[in-house]
Amino acid sequence: MNEVQLKILELIESGKITVEEAVKLLEATSNNPKSTSAFTNKSKENVEQLFEDLLGKVKTTAKSGKSEFEKQFNDRERSEHDPIQQLDESLRNIIRSFNKNNDQNKGI
Repeated sequence: MNEVQLKILELIESGKITVEEAVKLLEATSNNPKSTSAFTNKSKENVEQLFEDLLGKVKTTAKSGKSEFEKQFNDRERSEHDPIQQLDESLRNIIRSFNKNNDQNKGI
């Protein structure tokens, strides 16, 4: 097993990528001598798809965080919290949401 394959397995183990994403990465980094041009195109498609999936996850999390921040900011008049505390809590909620989305996608 080469260094790249070991790193991909570590990413799975740490929960940073899903098994499906790992398979795509392994295919993209494979040293398979079959049809180089077909392999190159497939590898490119796999990597592009990984980035598209990641972008979708980031957009979903950012929208959720923006909504949460707007809600807290609009509620500031009815709250005794100062705006900095509200911003801090909003950012914490964004991180929680991102981690929750990431955890939910691990099993896919």
